[in-house]
Amino acid sequence: MTVSGSNSSESNRGVRSGAQRAELRMRGYRPRNSGEGTKHRGLMVVVVVVLVVVVAGLFIGIPAVRSFAVGMAEGNTSAINYPFIGGFVKDELGASLTTPAGTDATAVPITVASGETPKQIGVDLTNNKLIARPLVFQYLVASQGVIDKLQTGLFNLNQTMTPQQIVDRLQKTPDPKDPVVEVSLRAGLRLEQVATKLETLDLDMDATEWLQEALNPPAELRTDYPWLSELPEGRSLEGFLGLGVVYRVPKNATPDQFMRMLLDQWQKVMIDDPKANGEPSVIDATKGKLTFYEILTLASIVERETGLDDEKAQIAGVYTNRLHGLLDNIKLLDSDPTVVYAKDSMKLKDIKFSDWVPYVYWTLDGISSMQDFAVSDDLKGYQTYQNAGLPPGPIDSPGYASIQAAINPDTSGDFVFFYACPPTQKNPEQQKHKFATTLAQQQKNIAKCQAQSN
Repeated sequence: MTVSGSNSSESNRGVRSGAQRAELRMRGYRPRNSGEGTKHRGLMVVVVVVLVVVVAGLFIGIPAVRSFAVGMAEGNTSAINYPFIGGFVKDELGASLTTPAGTDATAVPITVASGETPKQIGVDLTNNKLIARPLVFQYLVASQGVIDKLQTGLFNLNQTMTPQQIVDRLQKTPDPKDPVVEVSLRAGLRLEQVATKLETLDLDMDATEWLQEALNPPAELRTDYPWLSELPEGRSLEGFLGLGVVYRVPKNATPDQFMRMLLDQWQKVMIDDPKANGEPSVIDATKGKLTFYEILTLASIVERETGLDDEKAQIAGVYTNRLHGLLDNIKLLDSDPTVVYAKDSMKLKDIKFSDWVPYVYWTLDGISSMQDFAVSDDLKGYQTYQNAGLPPGPIDSPGYASIQAAINPDTSGDFVFFYACPPTQKNPEQQKHKFATTLAQQQKNIAKCQAQSN
């Protein structure tokens, strides 16, 4: 008989007489195991395993013992943490514990369902050629005690990941159900470079369709982004894309959807964020001397000239001074990047899009003289050694710092020349520029830089 209640005596709270216990046993009753009993059984299992391993090692040899240990671990992941078992398994697996399964970086979607065992997950990873065998995964999660930390959901993995990287990834937030591809676009890329990048990624979109939309933006796009009124009719979206951001693009995104992701980011950085901080947007910040599209064009040249933010205002100042006629009373920009842009544009016309991937942009190959380099009529405005003023439009998509520099150029000092000193052992950082007001000073700067690099 069991008595409950706060005033029950100790015997009534569960201590039974010998006669009561005998009667309950006759009825088939078995007392519930205490935690202590469970621990004892677990300890007994470990002891038995140790004895089996030791005895087997003495009588049948180490190879057979290793085979026994591996078989036990494959059938029971927790056995990996028993004495000796984990060591034998680790020896058996060897380099497969640390070596990626392949070289294909294509995303492989793996879904981990609730209740799946480490072995089941390991089998799925093995079937998808992401690890050498299921036991690799079983060993890593068991030996590190992270079985309970594995998440459920969709994970985009690939063969270049080490088994440890896979284990680490499965402990983090899963990917969205629709696979995404990371598209990294640094500032200073021209449209064709972006299209080439898209061609190399595991995206469903046709990169040529995206490029055509960028080269010929439809009226609907202009309507949806009112600030594109700054874009003259007939001009491409060169200058409004990029910004040095990593975009997470749905694998099945259309060219137009990706285009809008780029334009949304441009609007955020150039318009929305400044206004949220009480500052004018980059479009509103011009001082009237140049239109915003002209500012964007100047900024795109600055972006190609230097990657150092603290130099950009001075570089913009040099070109502004040239536009004002401070260089021999003529208004030639004498800009190398614009000529290189024209050279690349002509080259790309003669190459099929499928062959653009290995093409190297922004080199001087094929240009023996900037002043004399001939360009086609449709690109004549980019030969700034022969034609005064700014080129017809941007040559790339500049970042925020370059645009700010073009809006607020540093024209002090009346500099009209600059030269990039090569890095030296004492100064291995990115090239710094020296500025000059006269050709003689420019030549001295060049000689000094060259002497330092020898």
